[in-house]
Amino acid sequence: MALLFIGEMKPLILIFVIFAFILLYLAGLFLLRYQDKQLKILRKEAANYDFTKPGETHISAAYLEGEIGKLASDIDQMMQRLSEDTAKEKKQKEFLRDIISDISHQLKTPLASLTVFNDLLMETAEKAGDEKALNMLRQQESQLERMKWLILSLLQMTRIEADAVPFEMQEVPADVLLKLAMEPLEQMAEKKNIKFVIENQSEENAKNYVLTDPEWMREALVNIMKNAIEYSPENSEIQLGVSATPFTVVLSVLDHGPGIAEGDRLNIFKRFYKANGHAVNPTSVGIGLALSRSIIEKCKGHIYVESRTAPEKNTFTKMVIVMPVQGVNLEDRQGERKEERKEERKEERKEERKEERK
Repeated sequence: MALLFIGEMKPLILIFVIFAFILLYLAGLFLLRYQDKQLKILRKEAANYDFTKPGETHISAAYLEGEIGKLASDIDQMMQRLSEDTAKEKKQKEFLRDIISDISHQLKTPLASLTVFNDLLMETAEKAGDEKALNMLRQQESQLERMKWLILSLLQMTRIEADAVPFEMQEVPADVLLKLAMEPLEQMAEKKNIKFVIENQSEENAKNYVLTDPEWMREALVNIMKNAIEYSPENSEIQLGVSATPFTVVLSVLDHGPGIAEGDRLNIFKRFYKANGHAVNPTSVGIGLALSRSIIEKCKGHIYVESRTAPEKNTFTKMVIVMPVQGVNLEDRQGERKEERKEERKEERKEERKEERK
């Protein structure tokens, strides 16, 4: 009798199980859609968050519930802290900019006076024929010029880092930029009988345009070329190169000096960094390359160094500057390239699996 009852109930049990699965599926679907809606609200709130106004904007958890509401609250607290840190950093940069600007302006007047006094003393020493005094005054003149350049460079760098400099981006021929940077360095190069050589000059290369601020990029290139002259041996060449890809224009400055040790290559663009070893220039203040990097990065480019040192033959240092062309964001391109590599790896793995199955 019991078996007969169970047999009669089997269709009902099956219907109940199917109905329970349908209910579970619908409940799961509803829950997923509900969570998706909650996450969309969270994304929208996060996208509208203004980091420049700490304490004024918040991720509202009023429409969020449960764990997502807790997550929204945690994210809001994290963003508040980040926003406050960003505001503090901005204030510190502005404070540093103002301090260095004030110091620079205060130093300009006494420095100008010292330069005038030094010139008068040099004239007196020349008339008196005092070679010893004249040599000392020439060394002093060199140090005064060094101080002027240091003050100007520090002021420029702090203004750039504090985003107080408007960069006027425009398309400029790459070879024109190199020639403009060469002009103020001709006398310095002549003293060591060093020649600038622009390689691969052709009509095709003349069409390579760099998207940059020409005045500031010239400043960056002047510092890089000046550094190359300082470390180049006498009677040598500094090779200037231009090449292009569909998305970038690459400028390079290559000298045949002693090179930069591998341990120093990541640090040479830091402010006041002095490399270890015999290659150090005692007259260098260590700010030119740091200023150049700041300018290049503000112009949406980047710079790196290649080098060969002793005991290898044909030592050299090559500064490579990668700049975008019109309508190209290098950061976006790098991200796109990473995604392309991921897809390529996926395809490779698929092919490998197919081969294993065979």
